[in-house]
Formats: sequence, C-alpha cells, structure tokens
Amino acid sequence: MTCIRSRPLLVQWKASTSPFFDKTVGKGFRTGSVDPEPHPLWEYPCVALSQPQEVMNFDFSIPVPEGERQCALGTVELEPLGLPCHGAVLWMDYCLTESMHYSTGLLETPRMGQRLQWDPTHKQAVYFLPAVSLGPPKRPGASLHYRAVFDSHSGEVDLCFDTKAIY
Repeated sequence: MTCIRSRPLLVQWKASTSPFFDKTVGKGFRTGSVDPEPHPLWEYPCVALSQPQEVMNFDFSIPVPEGERQCALGTVELEPLGLPCHGAVLWMDYCLTESMHYSTGLLETPRMGQRLQWDPTHKQAVYFLPAVSLGPPKRPGASLHYRAVFDSHSGEVDLCFDTKAIY
C-alpha cells in the first residue's frame, strides 16, 4: 500500500468552469469510498507520498484455516512534501520462489514526490479519502492508520482507514 496524490477534482475544462460536475463528484468524495475501487492507475499521473508497505501476507502453500479471521493494524507515514493525499492504493505482490516475483502494482521502487510507474496490465485498488482530507497534511510526520481483516470463510478483506491523524 502506498499513499498517493492524483488529479484533483475538475475545476476548469476547455476554459469553462464545471460547478455541476465538481458538486456531483465532490459529494462522492466527501463520503469517502466505502470499499477500495479498481482503477488502472497507469492512466493517471500520481506521486508517492509514502513508501510502500506490506498490509497482509498470505502463504498459499498451506491451507487457510476455515472460519479464521486474520487482522492487521498499521500506520503509513506520509512524507512532508506539502501535497494533498487523495487516497491509498493496494495491490498484490506474488512471491512464487526466492527469485520469481510478480506484482500487480508498481513497476519500480517509488521516489518521493516523483510520478509512479504502475503495471498497465492490472488495475489497482484505490481507497479515496474524503474531500475534507484533500489539503496538504497540517503537520509534518502525519500518518494514515489502517485496519485490515481477512475473513477466510468469505475470502474478503475489510479495510478501514483513519484520516484524523492526517488532517
């Protein structure tokens, strides 16, 4: 997972304003996305505001215990670049052997403040932060807290993000 800055809401398009579009889309951002949404991030310019970090780890060589829940709590430290954080991105990295790795996310190690290079053959899961969070972090060392719960019965991962620590 990494935190990103992507394009802000549309303010001007072809030299005219678009208040209806901004108002409509802005309502959706104010509520925040309930679940991460799939997006082909290679199409959108975005920059890293944090280093990637592991959220959950699954060992597919052993059976998943039936009815068990795996929980992960963590914090993503945001770099003080003075840029707003629009969302968090999640993807899978598969480590098949010691030397064989396959990623559905980044193609190269991110450099803070630089444009990210995403795998164009996959979509990444994006959790959009509420619109109230679209300004730069109010303090250096801001962080985004998360909780992820994997339910082995349904195969779903529930995610919860806390932006109060940022803004």
